[in-house]
Amino acid sequence: MDTTAMRDGDEYVIDGIKQFITNASVAGSLLVKAVTDPGAGYDGISTFIVSPGDNGWTVTTE
Repeated sequence: MDTTAMRDGDEYVIDGIKQFITNASVAGSLLVKAVTDPGAGYDGISTFIVSPGDNGWTVTTE
């Protein structure tokens, strides 16, 4: 898993690219999994609720 999330104050900054998210362009929110503790194996993966209006969020077709 290449997507990471790092704590920045009270928030997390997610860095990565997700592919093939069905209906992403019309979704009200998405669940995104990201590595938050690389040394913890599967226990170091967290799930975030991301809204389309969140800063840095884009949907493209390539």
